[in-house]
Amino acid sequence: MSLTIYAKRKERKKKQLEELGNLLSKYSNFVVLSIAGVETPTLQKLRDSIRGKAELKVVKNTLFSKALDRTNLSEDIKTRIKKNLERETAVLFTNSSTFEIVALLDRFKKPVYLKPNRISPVDVVIPAGVTTLQPGPFTDSLTALGVPFDVKKNLVYIRQDTVVLKKGEFVNTRLADLLREMGLAPVISSIKAKCAVDEGLFIEGEKLTLNLEQYKKEIESAYENAFSLAFNSALPEPEVMPLLVTKAYYDSLSIAVECGIVNEQTAPLVFAKALSIASALDQEIKKASK
Repeated sequence: MSLTIYAKRKERKKKQLEELGNLLSKYSNFVVLSIAGVETPTLQKLRDSIRGKAELKVVKNTLFSKALDRTNLSEDIKTRIKKNLERETAVLFTNSSTFEIVALLDRFKKPVYLKPNRISPVDVVIPAGVTTLQPGPFTDSLTALGVPFDVKKNLVYIRQDTVVLKKGEFVNTRLADLLREMGLAPVISSIKAKCAVDEGLFIEGEKLTLNLEQYKKEIESAYENAFSLAFNSALPEPEVMPLLVTKAYYDSLSIAVECGIVNEQTAPLVFAKALSIASALDQEIKKASK
């Protein structure tokens, strides 16, 4: 390597390191993302969707690790972040909630075809049913793979679900071409949150994904429990005061009626109670006189 090329590469790395340092200073929060297998157009769509809220930067793991060393984050947090710097990595820098940003990532999941000369990350199944294949080279591939099929009226029918490749096995060109011809994309490409730093706190990736429906139910349940506790404890909170006043009114009215206190509010109830007692007494007297 010539000195000129080495110097240029060194200068480029220096600028990249400075840029990462500036981003870490500019934004209070960031999310480390795994982008293994994610295509460039998908990353561009993510950039477009977060414009004004966050910045996405594809990083070299070693450079980002060095940039972290220059921050004021604790050594423990730096170490935990570095453990998540594997394979292809991008970082989302933001001043918004990292939970809000990570919630956007589900939009960018999509099925993708297996690429030849790669290791399959999943078991591959050719499902039973009619296909778009025509008898010819691709049916030869089905035979070679041991997939049972029938040809009826020039249509190829797969007789049963058949596993043609196990997770971790090598994808050859013949299989990759067959799956593409059949429209079978067995891999889900997704941008995964590995970890985040939010207001100086380290958060593991799995804790960044919220089940919004479940979260909503938990909040509603917590509110109902808090409301019930406040009401039963007669806490003078704005939310429960109308019910507490209503309850106090009817409780005092009930006590007044029991004590025979007559006023504008209790008179109808006191007289109704007296009439009821008198009627019951009259019935008892009639029974006794028979």
